[in-house]
Amino acid sequence: MHPGHSFSKAEKEIFFKVITTVESEKHGVPSGYLYNTTERLQNMLGISHGALYRLKNEMHNLQLQATAHQHQYRSAL
Repeated sequence: MHPGHSFSKAEKEIFFKVITTVESEKHGVPSGYLYNTTERLQNMLGISHGALYRLKNEMHNLQLQATAHQHQYRSAL
């Protein structure tokens, strides 16, 4: 993060949830979802299964677009 940048209230809420969950696990209080990454992410982010599914799909599509763009750039060289 560069100096002078501040996070929105919504961003801070998400970060605080993740930090709280990770810190509690570090101190021996597991969130109860040690092996199920989907449930752990839902718990950390405080979102529903459907919302997480949509976010994962969006992230995957953005990654595919970035990869396609890199391939186009390399082939143009």
